[in-house]
Amino acid sequence: MQQQRFKDFWLDTEKTEWNGLWERGCFKKWRRCDLLPNDRVFGSRYHYKIKHCHVTGRITKFKVRLVCQGHRMKEGLDYQDAFAPVPHTTVGRLLMSMAAAENLHLHSVDLTQAFIQAERIPEGPNGRVFITPPPGCEEDEEGVVYEMLRPLYGVPSSARMLHLTVAKWMKEQGLRRLGFEDSVWSRPAGGRYGARITVSAHIDDLLIACADKGALELFKRDLLKRFDCTDEGEVVQYLGCEVIFDPEGGKVTLRQKVYAERVLRAYGMWGCAPVKTPLEPGTRLSKADSPKQVDPVLQRRYQGMVGHISFLVSCTSPNLAFAYAELSKFIAYPGVKHMRAAERVLQYVMGTYDKGLTYRRLDERRRNRLEGWVDSDFASDPDTRKSVTGYVMSLNGAPLSWRAKRQGCVTLSSSEAEFVAASQCAVEVVYLRALLEGVGLRQDGPTHVWEDNAVCIMMSDNPVNRERSRHIDTRIHCVR
Repeated sequence: MQQQRFKDFWLDTEKTEWNGLWERGCFKKWRRCDLLPNDRVFGSRYHYKIKHCHVTGRITKFKVRLVCQGHRMKEGLDYQDAFAPVPHTTVGRLLMSMAAAENLHLHSVDLTQAFIQAERIPEGPNGRVFITPPPGCEEDEEGVVYEMLRPLYGVPSSARMLHLTVAKWMKEQGLRRLGFEDSVWSRPAGGRYGARITVSAHIDDLLIACADKGALELFKRDLLKRFDCTDEGEVVQYLGCEVIFDPEGGKVTLRQKVYAERVLRAYGMWGCAPVKTPLEPGTRLSKADSPKQVDPVLQRRYQGMVGHISFLVSCTSPNLAFAYAELSKFIAYPGVKHMRAAERVLQYVMGTYDKGLTYRRLDERRRNRLEGWVDSDFASDPDTRKSVTGYVMSLNGAPLSWRAKRQGCVTLSSSEAEFVAASQCAVEVVYLRALLEGVGLRQDGPTHVWEDNAVCIMMSDNPVNRERSRHIDTRIHCVR
């Protein structure tokens, strides 16, 4: 009934998609008998999706895309490279933090039919690429195929070609790659736009930050001249996260309330009794808790839970990082104890689902100052005897970056475990300082990372060799 009810919407959207592809010069019609021996022909079909608002849950769009069945394409024959970089979620949080601290305007732009706006698809080493007419497309003669002149969805190299096209245009506008991120660009103040402009591109979703509203609108006009875009104005949601601005209070809140509620309802946990901690204190999951024969129903439920928790951790929930690190080790062989631990995490989410990260405009002394906290346990993993690193980096009153992960080596003392954790945190500090310098927030002084182990601090201050520490490379000091 639902499909019949939406039939007219789907047919209209199919027609719009098909006509739009021809208007953009994506195809050239050929007869199959005229193709060369090394030309490749792939199937095609329509892909349908109903898009909902992440805030209200209402239907916002019926989306249809013509998809090439590129799963049959082979790297080195039909395309050269398929890698397309996307910014780390830290970049989005950094822009939110800057918006709060510097009163920036933060707008989002969505590229329409993004992949076909990339530059012409190159001929592969194995010849040209063709597709068959999609289902429902009637031609006057038989044996008609279409040469792909622009990359379609389904072609493995489409995302990379779009990235290269966008990066080329950004360079022409004077924007330069930011830090270690290939898909984030920034342009200093001055020139055509006057104010600094920073752009983050997650495939076809662009996030643009600028302090001057006029400069921002001018940049968007230039962008709209080159690409067919939907100007969504001030950002209200980004990658499934809700963004709440409070200009008067100098605050920006990032949360996943709707997503968390949807997850809880999907697993029958909505309305359950909340708990105060994600895991029971002292919990350590082990392979010994795994059954010899895994229940496939339990395994699918467990994997789904952990996957959804992963998205919460990567975006807005540093308080779930350690619990996720524990649960993710048993994806392949979960047992009843592992399932109970996963359900307890969702019980904790029930009590915090409407919470988020709130960045503030702090006083001049603390504004835009990066600082962090790092800690480690010692040999807590019962299966490998490895320690766990945990750190969080903060900017403008809220976490910017965090991690909880089992260390890659076995340490012989608690001080060594703490030193390894501090060094891993220092790596993150280097990355964040490069990002901040790229957006004009250079950290002139040292970055303070708070560590509670006295021996670790002493080894950092005085890197000398002793019997208990001569195997540790202390030539690189911790950032203090």
